[in-house]
Amino acid sequence: MFCKNCGKEIDEKWKFCKNCGENLIESYFYEKVNEEKKLKQNEKNIQNTLGYSEVKISISKIIFIILTIVFFMSIFLYSYNKYDENGYNKFGINKKTKKSYNEEGYNKAGYNRAGYNKEGYDEQGYDKEGWNLKGINKKTGIEYDEEGYNKEGYDRVGHYREGFWSGNYEGGYNKEGYDRNGYNRQGYNKNGYDKEGYNEEGYNKEGYNREGYNKNKTEKVIYYENGKLKAKGHYKNGIEDGVFEQYYENGVVGWRGVFSNGKQVGHWESYYENGKKMDEGEF
Repeated sequence: MFCKNCGKEIDEKWKFCKNCGENLIESYFYEKVNEEKKLKQNEKNIQNTLGYSEVKISISKIIFIILTIVFFMSIFLYSYNKYDENGYNKFGINKKTKKSYNEEGYNKAGYNRAGYNKEGYDEQGYDKEGWNLKGINKKTGIEYDEEGYNKEGYDRVGHYREGFWSGNYEGGYNKEGYDRNGYNRQGYNKNGYDKEGYNEEGYNKEGYNREGYNKNKTEKVIYYENGKLKAKGHYKNGIEDGVFEQYYENGVVGWRGVFSNGKQVGHWESYYENGKKMDEGEF
């Protein structure tokens, strides 16, 4: 231990320095006080420094949060203003209407406000009456509704929902006037043809009557029982006049030639059923 005044070595029990007379008690008391002051000042400086750091950290956090918000807002605005080929953005907003539905009233998924697409079906595939394309009822899960009628309006027996006009199925007709096979009381379907394929004037879709003549009787056709063409030819005043052809049931020409006023003329040909030529000649 040394004296603060002269620097000579002293004993810690001395009250005064024997070399220079310095009051050792007072000297070391003030030294201790000054050290305590320095310690307190250092603590205060440390607290101020820590407080500044905390403020600095808080500001950094705020800046980070602001930058994060700006980043995600940029992504949002980019996605919001990016539209697909149908005019909808990622959030389902239509480019023209700025709403969830387009000008026709359909959303991005293709459904209107009532929940149906343009074909009239909801997301589960059922129409407004509760039927899907397979004829299954939405409520019952089978081909018949709660009243026992199918999609076409018939019950299990075949009665129409609003009742047959005749009161029963045999010979009965639905509200539109057609029986279960699709024919009305006159025997014609909705296209105007009877069961044999002839209309009220007696002509089929190809324009031939039951005898095989067209309306002008200038052409005649004959059919096999299965409906395939068997023969056709041209007439004038009821007499063969023009090209005649006969066909096998598989559709291959059997023979071909020309009539003039009921007589064979010109070049004639005949074929086997496989299409190979059988014979030919002149008349």
